[in-house]
Amino acid sequence: MAVEHRGRLLALAGILLVALHLRAAVTAVSPVLDVVRGDVDLSATHAGLLGAVPMVSFALFGALSPALARRVGLEVAVVLAMLASAAGEVLRATTTTAPTFLLFSVLALAGLGTGNVLLPPLVKRYFPDRIGAVTAAYNVAMVVSLSVPPLVAVPLAARYGWRVSVATWAVLGVLAVV
Repeated sequence: MAVEHRGRLLALAGILLVALHLRAAVTAVSPVLDVVRGDVDLSATHAGLLGAVPMVSFALFGALSPALARRVGLEVAVVLAMLASAAGEVLRATTTTAPTFLLFSVLALAGLGTGNVLLPPLVKRYFPDRIGAVTAAYNVAMVVSLSVPPLVAVPLAARYGWRVSVATWAVLGVLAVV
């Protein structure tokens, strides 16, 4: 019984870390976009495309997520999604060109779009008796993920540079994998 309880706590921690990660890659860039635009030479057109990347990525990769989960398994698909997102976040923070910044943003947001769709089945699998409570908890985590990155992005960028500010949120994805 104690092992099962510990396993459920670990699953809950993973679910909440995934939820914390699901919006950070989107909301951490906007506050420092002017600095990124100057450094990576993002034109107004590129910035407009960057604004469309979350919606397109969430729709496209969200739609592909069930097939991925059927093929490799639900947990493996979530792990792959978090790794893709973390890799995209770090890679876009290291790039020097607008096209690669956009490409790595798509990678980061592909992982988030996949995680969006696969999180509810994870809740159902590990917490069939607590779907409402766990769903509420992960929704709160997603609201935190929407709120905190924009608040700390500018201070992080001022102190360490925009690249560190943008890449920092990959840590959540890696922690979710662990």
